[in-house]
Amino acid sequence: CPITMNTLRQAREQMATESIVNLDQVNFLFVSVDGERDTPALLDSYISFFGQNFTAATGTPGQVDSLTRQLGVPYSIDEHEPGDSDYLVGHSAAIFLISPSAKLASIYHAPHNAEQITRRFTEILRFYSSQS
Repeated sequence: CPITMNTLRQAREQMATESIVNLDQVNFLFVSVDGERDTPALLDSYISFFGQNFTAATGTPGQVDSLTRQLGVPYSIDEHEPGDSDYLVGHSAAIFLISPSAKLASIYHAPHNAEQITRRFTEILRFYSSQS
């Protein structure tokens, strides 16, 4: 997660530096599949390292399952006792670009590259802008 999030931060900086898009209209949402350990306070602290336009969220196991099923994202959480914080979480490193109309516009698979993400994001943004 930190590597992927840092790559998104770099892509955001490229977009801002190159004035590619109005970043007030772009949001980066990090969704944790581990709502047990990743409390809202912990997520707020974590996401603050990445800058403006970054938000973090999680949910109940049912909410997380619903989202991950809709996106086709596999994840696993090792069995553990309630309250135990020493367990592993396996998850995808994919990045999903959701259009303004809440449609899946693109999936970025690892390894991630900020320049490629910026270029593809710009192409998709131009496409959706031309559809308006």
